Amino acid sequence: MIAGNLFRLQLLDFFSSRRLIILRISISLLLSLPFIIVKMPARVQAGGVTMVIIFTSFFSAAVNYTRLDSDSRLERLMLLPTPKWLTWLDLIFSSVISRLIPAVVILSCFIIANSHSFTFSILISISGMILVSLIFLILLGMAAGHLARNNGEVHLYGAIICVFLAIVSGVTPMTERLKPLRQITIWNPLARLLTILTDLANNSVDIKMIELIFALVLLVIFISIAAQRLLSNND
Repeated sequence: MIAGNLFRLQLLDFFSSRRLIILRISISLLLSLPFIIVKMPARVQAGGVTMVIIFTSFFSAAVNYTRLDSDSRLERLMLLPTPKWLTWLDLIFSSVISRLIPAVVILSCFIIANSHSFTFSILISISGMILVSLIFLILLGMAAGHLARNNGEVHLYGAIICVFLAIVSGVTPMTERLKPLRQITIWNPLARLLTILTDLANNSVDIKMIELIFALVLLVIFISIAAQRLLSNND
């Protein structure tokens, strides 16, 4: 294995199986379809779609990392003559891209079915939020996968973390005793994604300039790094 090609190999492994790609998209779309086509309050629709993204992206990352760790593949990858931080970067970026495809399909269907006021600034903002949300979910999934020793444990930890994410992301209402968790919600990209989707369904999106700049910078950085890793032959 060429060390500099880990990112490319991970992507080739994912895109080599059309069945896997179709399966991931189909499962994600099937879970989110009721929240896309059934008439509900905007907050409920947006919350359902956000929860599907949380569930599929986080669980997928956690389970894959557990398998990667349990069969010693991760240990072998760390023996490559490549800086460890670069190996982690390749693993994280390739995971984000593989999970970005189902998320984009879900969001596209949601926007087409429920929004009548979609602009370029909204596109940039929502792209930035879904990207940073996926990075957050992938890192959290890897952490859960690291704690778990087997498939059963990762599903247990994953279920607990998904409930916590639903609370701090605003998907489920908070009780008075959980009000202090609102401080986490303020900095949670999933909470902002939920707000944007809710506003889209209500056709009343307000994108702040600082948010637009942040999203644009994040997209440029991510695309630049991903392109560099894709074209790199060796390091």
